Parts: sequence; C-alpha cells; structure tokens
Amino acid sequence: MLQRVLTTFIFITLLPVETALACDDSKVGYWWYCESPIDQQEDEQEPKELPTPPSHTEMMDMHPDQLSKLQDDYLKQAIWKTTPDNVLSYYRILDVTRKKSLAFTSVTNLVLMENPELNAWAQYTKTQPGRKVENRVKKESLNQYISQQRNNYGLLVFTQQGCGFCETQRNILHLFWQRHGWPIKEIDIDRHVDLQAKFNVTMTPLTILIRKGSTDWMPVAIGEEALTTIESNVYRSLRYLNGETAPDQFLQMHHQDGGVTDPLQAMGGYP
Repeated sequence: MLQRVLTTFIFITLLPVETALACDDSKVGYWWYCESPIDQQEDEQEPKELPTPPSHTEMMDMHPDQLSKLQDDYLKQAIWKTTPDNVLSYYRILDVTRKKSLAFTSVTNLVLMENPELNAWAQYTKTQPGRKVENRVKKESLNQYISQQRNNYGLLVFTQQGCGFCETQRNILHLFWQRHGWPIKEIDIDRHVDLQAKFNVTMTPLTILIRKGSTDWMPVAIGEEALTTIESNVYRSLRYLNGETAPDQFLQMHHQDGGVTDPLQAMGGYP
C-alpha cells in the first residue's frame, strides 16, 4: 500500500508544469505562469491595386497629411506595377502637391510684403556693397563695445610648460591687448594649482573673461582661437554678464535687439 502511494506521488510530481497549470486560470503570480497558445500568423495578402485618384479639386482641398499619404501610396503602386496609368496617376497627385507648394509660396511673399516686420531678409543685405558696409558697421560696433569695458573686465589665460599652442595663443592675445587695451594675465597651472581648481582648468591654453571685483567669469577661448573668434565670444559674454541678453539671445548683437531675429520679441503686432 505504501509503495503504491509513493509511486502515485512521484508520477504526479513529474508531470510537466505547463500541463498542471493549463487547466487552472485562477492561479496567477510569479509562481503560477501559464504559457499562452502560440498565435498563428496569417498569410500575408498581396496588396490590392488602388482605384483612380480623386479629382484635382478634391485633392486641392485635402489636408497635407492626406495628400502626402495619397502620393506615397500611388508612388509605391507605380513602382510595383509600372503601367502608364499607374505612373500617370502618381504624377497627377505630384502636380497637385507642387501647385499647393507654389500657392503657399505666393501667399508667403504677399504676406511678407504687407508685413515687413516679419521678413527676416530685411535684417540682411543682399548686395556686395551692402555686405561691406554691414561688416564694417558690425566690426566697428563690436570693437567699440569691447573697448568701453576695459576698466570693468580682464582676461586670464591659463598655460603650462610643454603646451605647444600656448605660445600661439599668447601672441593672439597680445593683438587683442593692442586693439582694445584690456588687462591680460597669464597663469601657469603648474604653479597655481589653486586657481586651476577654482576655474576647473582641464586643458591649456584656456582663456576666460572675468569681471573685476566680482566672481563672474566665462570661458571665451578653449584651446587656440583666432582673434576674431575671441572678440566675438568676448562681446557676447559681456552682453550676457551685463544683463543685456538672455541665454537664448546669446548670439545676438545689440543692433538686432527687438528685431525679427530676436527670440524674445513678438512681431506682427502680437503681444
């Protein structure tokens, strides 16, 4: 009797787990996993040919998303079955897309003519003589602004022994001093480890702009930089530290304030 009971117990314990669980959906949780039946994949059906496209008037009234899908579908059909009718259908849809684009361009030109404050091209000269004047005015304005700040700011350039580009950057900063008269101080990070840590100097040369009598500072040249790049970075950093620009206006010059390229200026009479 005991032998029969043991044999029955061993037989039950050896039953596959999935067989024991398949008949009891009420048991759920980590220890009660029931494997779902394998889904039968349906045979893929061959795509059906599309009907004749809508009329020109109907397509002109379509939403761009609808027209884009229509054009894509008929292009696939024309590539799939390259019959003259299929190719013609695709190009009829393409013709509508082109006409809608041209219509938008036409209305855009009309709107910008009637609302010049929205026309970004008004901020940029289109002729070679105009570009020369624009560059001259921009350069004079930038240099004047930098020179006016010589008593409020200075430059620190961090160098170290064996730095191949430090000598080149030193010469470039000398040109900056000749043009703008700013105080420029060189700091060897091997001798001033405290300043290296304070300004988080991880490479040389590194040139930073620092406000006198303040803790405000910003990098203006990481590695070797050209004089024009240093001047542009100094100008933008000055405007930012002086509170004249927000971060999203950082690339903006002061003559562009309030214009169509100003991210914070609403145009077209909007508040």
